[in-house]
Amino acid sequence: MATAIPSLERRRARRDAALVLSATMALSLVACGGGTTSSAPRSQDTSLRRHGTSTANGDAIAAAWLLASGIVPAHASTPATPLAPDARLAQRLAHHARDHVWCASAGCADGPNLAGSARIRRLAAASNAPGDTNANGTNLDETLDAELRAIAALAATPLPDGIAPILALRARASALLVDPVGPGSRDDLAAMRTATPSVPELDPESLGWTLLARTWLAQSLASGRRGASVGATPHDGLLAVLAIEQALAIEESVLTDLAFDGSAFVPIADPPAYDAATAPRWMPGTVRWTLRAAPAGTPSDWLATDRSSELLDLAVVMRGAAELGWLTCHGPLALNNNYSVAQYEHVFLTGLSGVPGVTPGDHAASAMWRSLDGPWTPPGWGFPLAQMPFGLPRLPQSEIDTIARWIDEGALREQPPSRPRPRPGLDLARVLFRTAVALHEVAAGPRAGLLDRRAGASRSELAGALDTGAFLVACAALASLDAVEPGLAQALERMARAAMLAQSDASGAVYAEIDLRDGRPIAGSSGLGARSAFAAGLLAAGRVTGRSDFTLRGIAVADRLIADSWHDDDALFDSLAGAPARVLRARDLAWSMEMLRELQLAGRTDARALLERATTRALAVVPFAELDGDGEVLRDGLPDTDGNGVVEPSVAGHAPLLSDFVQHGPEPSPGSLGPITWSAHVLPLFRVRCAGCHVDGASLGSYRVDTPSLAATPGDSGTVTMIVPGDPSASFLVEKLSRRTPSIGEQMPQRAPPLADHELAIVRAWIEDGARDR
Repeated sequence: MATAIPSLERRRARRDAALVLSATMALSLVACGGGTTSSAPRSQDTSLRRHGTSTANGDAIAAAWLLASGIVPAHASTPATPLAPDARLAQRLAHHARDHVWCASAGCADGPNLAGSARIRRLAAASNAPGDTNANGTNLDETLDAELRAIAALAATPLPDGIAPILALRARASALLVDPVGPGSRDDLAAMRTATPSVPELDPESLGWTLLARTWLAQSLASGRRGASVGATPHDGLLAVLAIEQALAIEESVLTDLAFDGSAFVPIADPPAYDAATAPRWMPGTVRWTLRAAPAGTPSDWLATDRSSELLDLAVVMRGAAELGWLTCHGPLALNNNYSVAQYEHVFLTGLSGVPGVTPGDHAASAMWRSLDGPWTPPGWGFPLAQMPFGLPRLPQSEIDTIARWIDEGALREQPPSRPRPRPGLDLARVLFRTAVALHEVAAGPRAGLLDRRAGASRSELAGALDTGAFLVACAALASLDAVEPGLAQALERMARAAMLAQSDASGAVYAEIDLRDGRPIAGSSGLGARSAFAAGLLAAGRVTGRSDFTLRGIAVADRLIADSWHDDDALFDSLAGAPARVLRARDLAWSMEMLRELQLAGRTDARALLERATTRALAVVPFAELDGDGEVLRDGLPDTDGNGVVEPSVAGHAPLLSDFVQHGPEPSPGSLGPITWSAHVLPLFRVRCAGCHVDGASLGSYRVDTPSLAATPGDSGTVTMIVPGDPSASFLVEKLSRRTPSIGEQMPQRAPPLADHELAIVRAWIEDGARDR
């Protein structure tokens, strides 16, 4: 398709694939204790299959499955649902989500090395930071190594060999292992490394899902304790603290590295004083990074390849920030409000002893010092705890005295900054909320309260159902916490009312886009992801504000969506009803799960059955592989030890990540569809495979395929003939869709699997028949 801005096209194609598989999970919350993955029968429907090996959006799936499994503690912004899924299903959801996060967190999968994050750079610049001991020209690797060893100490476990934490998955990521032979154990991270894609690129929406998945995982695992150590098991503790370290690094990177003013990255130095009305900052729609010489894979400078502000990006990151705010202010990792984030955030945890690990200013009241100084008996205990480090020689008294002095002087990691650092999560969420109101909300006139899907460098003059719904969900999450932002509750009610009246009707129909200039609906009804997000947004707004009209409209939208897109015969949603082949994209499934969860919170118990059936079906193919310990027994001669249909990495050649696409049902041939028409076959295909880049208001590269005339009009290149009626071989559109290396640009869709043979046959048959608009 369009070639002038290929990075944007790749982003949009990937974003469309981003949330499907994660919506199936945000539904029910039950207490789930982990443990061994239960044996489950294989899927008998061989037509259910992965659609490619892309894993760039697996964090969206992981976040939703963590929530659906019930291991995420219920709180104000993620209240418990009335009913929970089957316990065996919950265990499997949690197992696969944790495996995915472990691989993505520990650096098995490809992405920017955490050593280049703003957080590690800040720590490396401190006066007490480690030196450049390996003489590679930087102390970033030494600083990250020290941070990882502190994390391992909190979890009371040695670091596994080969650990190389990343900030987030690349925008184009794969589950394929570099070595087709998988590891022999969970700790063999180097053997689990995946192939490195060519483009060093991130997009903020994926960064938001990563933030959400890491935060929810930390919430679920950090409450477990082994004495003063974090986590019910050493692996759980390591994963919990590593996840919160990454979440804090993402937050600081957004505020420092990705704060864009339209021409340059300008950090937000004082988030509480940020004024979006006078000096707005936003996250560019797509960013690439340049690599440092060392450490390997470490990002240096960030480049904005899409300079716009995308409402969907703001919404997903804002929701993750709100959850991080709850975790660090109220949850099991709550920080001491009298000290900055520059401390060892995690040593303040209270373990089973009931005594805080560190009480700043009082070493004698700190479990860390008491455990190092000698065996001690916590209050109310009838027996002493062993001296630490357990099983090893006692630390020299000089080192124990140094720790005591550090605690008595405030337990600071570095010298306090000149102004207090922002509260983790909450201030980032406030920055994003203010940015959205300043840049995206229509302030006055008949369409006041509606939200422009694209702003910053330019405005789209379109209000999208997906973007609006996602932002309402994020506002509801933030509003459920403490009153951290004046006007938030009023804005949520104002925006939800405007969206309800302009972007939907009483029958439950939802318009994909609204033209903000005249209020005219564009492109008719939305697809699965947009309608699900819109319903979830109205339901969340109704739950938080108490407005029954929001709730009733959300239920109407959800009911109509389920009637249109749920297929009872194979127990899965379709991304777009009426498409030639049934394909579920990660974003769509994720938001459908969010919708079902909100339906449960609204009292609809029938949503549970849809959750259980959809997740059971998707679990057969969404995970690429399992790790040992809770799932497969590697190299035991059985490729599928637990019989659940997911084979071990050594056989599959994939890391245990989560897939972007699921395809189900038979692949229809053009002959089985009857006469090929634009309205019945081609447009539904384009809306599934080109969504987010070239349809429903998106025009990346100045190219759209909403109508036959638009599809025939070249984009920014302006010199090619996109469609020659009657001659598919002379049509550049066919070349872009079918050739691995087209004469201009790259094969479409980018960052997604190429069109299947039957899909290409539909486009060819339509053009051969004259490319008519009927």
